[in-house]
Amino acid sequence: MDRVKLQLKDICKYITDGKHGDCTNEKNSGYYFISAKDVEGGCINYENARQITEQDFFDAHKRTRYEALDVIISNSGTLGRMAVARNDDFTKRTTFQKSVAILKPDQSIVDAYFLYYAIIHDLEQLVSLGSGTAQKNLLLKDIRGFELQIPSLPIQRRIASILSAYDDLIENNLRRIKLLEEAAKCEYKMMMGEDSILEHTTLGEILTLNYGKSLKADTRTPGQFPVYGSSGVVGTHKDYIVNGPGLILGRKGNVGSVFWSFLPFYPIDTVYYITSNVSLYFLYHNLKYDQHFDNSDAAVPGLNRNHALSNPISLPNNNAIQAFDEKCMLLFSMLHNLFNQNSQLRQARGILLPKLMSGEIEVAGDNSASTIIEMPSKEMMAAEAEAVYVKPKEQKRQPTVN
Repeated sequence: MDRVKLQLKDICKYITDGKHGDCTNEKNSGYYFISAKDVEGGCINYENARQITEQDFFDAHKRTRYEALDVIISNSGTLGRMAVARNDDFTKRTTFQKSVAILKPDQSIVDAYFLYYAIIHDLEQLVSLGSGTAQKNLLLKDIRGFELQIPSLPIQRRIASILSAYDDLIENNLRRIKLLEEAAKCEYKMMMGEDSILEHTTLGEILTLNYGKSLKADTRTPGQFPVYGSSGVVGTHKDYIVNGPGLILGRKGNVGSVFWSFLPFYPIDTVYYITSNVSLYFLYHNLKYDQHFDNSDAAVPGLNRNHALSNPISLPNNNAIQAFDEKCMLLFSMLHNLFNQNSQLRQARGILLPKLMSGEIEVAGDNSASTIIEMPSKEMMAAEAEAVYVKPKEQKRQPTVN
């Protein structure tokens, strides 16, 4: 497979970064000012993104000129988070802070999705060009001068279609995950709105906030157990501290963030992990939706444990919690299955990516049957999902952290 080594500046019409300066916030304006933290999982998460005034948006947009099929990459702080711009109304109302770089591919030379996957393939090398002590920054000159191996356009498009099939399934599962999470939230709100409250107490009376343990990135041995920080999963390790399922509460950084781990996990020192005899399903939803935690530790900014444990909580009666648990057991078993599916899809895509990019696996520049890769199907994944759902009676009523 013939390939040509080209710099990004040679295959992109325009490479820039976001606005070097701030904008004025305007709640519910519908104009988004995205930073590196909003780019995750191959897309932009608009849920908690900043919204700014219309005038500030158009001023910043003159620089970014963001449109469908642009490729973005975080170039400050957490380097290397990427996404491809979709053809939707969100894209038309999105601009960026300077922590995100925008690449506008020349479609006569490079397919946007191939460019996205090609950079991911060489992402470690690109990120290594970042400099800075307190905060890493990837300079535009280094992005523009970065080289990639580029095959012909038909081959690019075929490679992109193979890899994007996995991402489409992942995205479809993420939509299903969101629906299931919303269903569980609705069940929780219904329970709390009914005449089922048995007593009013404090968090300190029903749960324990346990400190996580320091585990720096360079001392981790990649393994099967997730490592949790206050922003969620930050890596994996060969050992774990807490049996799953379990709850994690952000202590430093993202104070008050709440995470559920299906697997045994390793909580680092920026989080608490929770032990309790009360239903973890109930606690998860209460902490996530009804509790407010202040960044109140004056000596070291973070979540003061005593302050957190003094928060009030209303406890439903046992019958209400048992009924809620039975509903959550089914919903969460479905969630667990979807998370597992996505993990397997990412693993399969990760195995294919270097082989396709290197030419080890050759593909035709069309959709011919000669391609040797077996593509996943939505029907296959859906059937598998239905087959492994766990019914409530097969699980414990009140899962607790061991």
